[in-house]
Amino acid sequence: MYVSSREDNYDIKLIRTQKGGQKLRVGGYQYTRQTDNCPLKTERTTIRWRCVERTARCHGTAMTDTECRHCSFVIEHNHANDQAAAECAVMVDSMKMRTECSRDKPGVIVTEGIQGLPDMARAALPSSSTIKRTLRNRRSAHHP
Repeated sequence: MYVSSREDNYDIKLIRTQKGGQKLRVGGYQYTRQTDNCPLKTERTTIRWRCVERTARCHGTAMTDTECRHCSFVIEHNHANDQAAAECAVMVDSMKMRTECSRDKPGVIVTEGIQGLPDMARAALPSSSTIKRTLRNRRSAHHP
């Protein structure tokens, strides 16, 4: 279903993908960066984002300004939002950033990160051993 630029006041949060790209979290949906729409080569006005559930044939699309302060939905989603998965992605990203800048053990970082999550988000998290391995890999990549 197409919607003509519906504006909503959602909490907009930028996080990183597994490969270091940008991911947008808005209203329980997650988007990856698709393109920059720039009428002139020197000026970028908007960024187009695609839903991460493309494999489920979702064509959900959002547009933001270059500072990602205002978001408008261009194409609606064909699935319900997953607030728990979005919170998990934000938490894992914050754990990765903390790993890069501190010397705390991965077990301590995981324990402190999980404490603030609601029960639904905790259930959606990968296992703690998987997260710890991810944090160890991230640390060894930045601090050989």
